[in-house]
Amino acid sequence: MEREVVVTNGGTEIPLNPFVKETFENVVLGLLKALKKTDPDAEIVVKIGPAKTK
Repeated sequence: MEREVVVTNGGTEIPLNPFVKETFENVVLGLLKALKKTDPDAEIVVKIGPAKTK
């Protein structure tokens, strides 16, 4: 089953070539499968907020 993989930075979508898209998907799925009470077949949303300044 193919998944949609979208990465945005500052609200702008970053184009992903097939290799990067597959790698990103596999890394996230691999991390998620190691966690309890998760459903890797469901939609997965990863959000990383801005760096905090000191």
